[in-house]
Amino acid sequence: MNNKQTLNIIDALKNSIEKIGLQMTINNLNNYNCKSKDLIDFILNICCHEFGKDKSELNKSKRNSSYKKVYVLSSYLLYHYASLTQQEIADILNKSKASVNRFIKEVTEYSNNIKEEKIMLLTLESLEKKVINQKKIIYDNG
Repeated sequence: MNNKQTLNIIDALKNSIEKIGLQMTINNLNNYNCKSKDLIDFILNICCHEFGKDKSELNKSKRNSSYKKVYVLSSYLLYHYASLTQQEIADILNKSKASVNRFIKEVTEYSNNIKEEKIMLLTLESLEKKVINQKKIIYDNG
């Protein structure tokens, strides 16, 4: 870690302590991993539910289109909303980092002009709203 990063961390801690107090800052730091795990589980659950798939089956190699949709959307959501790295997502989904990279890129290239891609974009929008609401619940309620 360089000096600039250290100063940024100290500044962020100072601002947090001023805003919510020392004890709440410490509690939030100590509970971060549990909250992050809750968000990861939530994202995987809603993606599986959306396509009628079983979360326990995700880590097995599945090549059908419904599972691919789960992999694509969950990769995108985990990357953008749970702040996981592509390698962390790959480990969770039992996929390669390159596959996760392709999944995320695929979503960003979807077009509203193609019927199936438009449906996926609408599904993603719905899932994003659920994730944002869940993040508020998880992180705002300590």
